[in-house]
Amino acid sequence: MKQSVRDVSHDDVAEGLEQAAILLVRHIYDRAALSASMALGTLHREGPVRVTALAAASGIGQPSMTELVNRLQRVGLVTRVEDPRDGRAALITITNAGRALLDDRRRERRQRLAELLAALTPQDEATLTLAMHVALPVIQELIHNAQQSRTQTDDNPRQTTTPRSTSPRYKPGTADSTNAHTDRTEVAEGTVLGYWSSVMGQQIADHATATALNDGVLSVVAESTAWATQLRMIQAELLAKIAAAVGNGVVTSLKISSFEPGPPSITPAINNS
Repeated sequence: MKQSVRDVSHDDVAEGLEQAAILLVRHIYDRAALSASMALGTLHREGPVRVTALAAASGIGQPSMTELVNRLQRVGLVTRVEDPRDGRAALITITNAGRALLDDRRRERRQRLAELLAALTPQDEATLTLAMHVALPVIQELIHNAQQSRTQTDDNPRQTTTPRSTSPRYKPGTADSTNAHTDRTEVAEGTVLGYWSSVMGQQIADHATATALNDGVLSVVAESTAWATQLRMIQAELLAKIAAAVGNGVVTSLKISSFEPGPPSITPAINNS
């Protein structure tokens, strides 16, 4: 059976996330204390929460989280406080000792990551930084949706599927979603224009330059009509490279011209949806 473009895209995303997870779990995080670090991190970011919410955020079952919380409480890293909305329930909150431990481990992770980044070229490090700026809001939304889905499933075990949820930061039609889209577009423009050789490859960058991105149309100026013609012939490959760097839908067409006289050509993007 022929694999659809969307399936291929999902495979690429899965592979990228899996490789990032391998990097973090094997080479950045202390695997022996990973669950504890995730729980403390959630408490530090979100404040006091119930065990059920903490389990959903950490991706483990409630019984396992209860056991983990008991261990952390015995060593003074978390404590239980009364839920002001329900006196029969308790909330888990991080202590000062827990925050101090979290800060120490964060510094250790940053140091290990810095050592790994030092092996990259400055250009590769800059490319990775820009890619993270583009991907981070989307990854945060995936985390939010996964946590919400797990919480709904725990609250209603008979429900096997949940409707797609959207993080409050990215509700369609809100100012926040518009701002997030604008930020991602600006970062994408900086990636394409500022790191053209990394996106396209040095051979193309030596003979053509991206000059502007307006309303999804990327203007590309080649050094000659011959190079402009060649770029038009490989338009699908160029659009695929751009989409791989900044995501689908950011660049919808190419406006290819040359320094030599001749009309520009606007190349529409292939619809991958």
